[in-house]
Amino acid sequence: MRSLGGTKYAYFNSGAIKEVQNFPLLKILIICLIIIIAILIIARILGLRSIFQDKGISAELNNINALKKRDKRILRINNTLKKITKLVNNTGLSSSSNKREYMEYNLRRAGIKIPGGIRYMYPEEFDACCKLGALITIAIGLMVFIFASLTFGVFIIIGGTVLWNTLPMLIVRAIVADKDAEIRRNFFDIYLMLHYTLISGAGTPLNQLFRSYSKQTNSKEMLAFAANCIDIIDTYGEYNATNLITKEYREIAEVGRLMRLIKQQQDGGDIKQELLGFKSQLMQERKYEVEARMNKLVNRANESFKLLMIILVQAILSAMAIYLPDILSVSSFF
Repeated sequence: MRSLGGTKYAYFNSGAIKEVQNFPLLKILIICLIIIIAILIIARILGLRSIFQDKGISAELNNINALKKRDKRILRINNTLKKITKLVNNTGLSSSSNKREYMEYNLRRAGIKIPGGIRYMYPEEFDACCKLGALITIAIGLMVFIFASLTFGVFIIIGGTVLWNTLPMLIVRAIVADKDAEIRRNFFDIYLMLHYTLISGAGTPLNQLFRSYSKQTNSKEMLAFAANCIDIIDTYGEYNATNLITKEYREIAEVGRLMRLIKQQQDGGDIKQELLGFKSQLMQERKYEVEARMNKLVNRANESFKLLMIILVQAILSAMAIYLPDILSVSSFF
């Protein structure tokens, strides 16, 4: 029996207590265990995987794991698109070469990329995805046709087929049209930089002029246009680049005309008069654009003024309706 603070306890093992008190190695082990636990907690807070790895190594390992996950995702997306394309091609629904060339141009100009944005989408993949969507819609329409409503099923089949074959490309074409319109709006600025060099025959490299323009513009599409022209010129040279740039922006007449004049000058032709005429045309177009914008602003201001007048008249009539009884009572009093 052992007494603690005047109270006696019979369930303590005195022999075991004496052995623990006389066993210093156990105390040392407990202290070491506490120290190890503290080190592990500090390492976890600092982002260390072990006491031999610093934070930089841990970050590098995280980057490697992230790259592995990204590579797996890229492979999975590419394999999925490959299977869809193969499935559609095996069914005999692939498009003609002319249509694929048309889709390739629009997809490239619109900047359409596969999920994840790792690369541009191929026309075969885009066409296969549209055809697969149409097939799924047709299957749903057939189920509705058989088990639910004849009319609604036919509507789904016809409407879904038309939408999948037209709507995706209409969206892509709308993006391309917006990009082309922005280039046309800002084309006069880049042409002025090229005009004086071409008309004077200074011989300044075109890629250098495009680089100078890139430092002055804030237009996202013009920056992309200048960068694309620089890449083509650096790769194929100025003379061969004129044809490639014209093909790349074939729906923008101003770009095609400028490239034709550059090629004509490099062939030894005299293009001064054509350059002056081109500049005059662009100035007239810019003047017309500014006037149209001003007229639009004036029309908006007039419409706003008319709307304010209507609101003002309504406010006056409302005030008169509210205070007219008081005015009449005061008038009768006098």
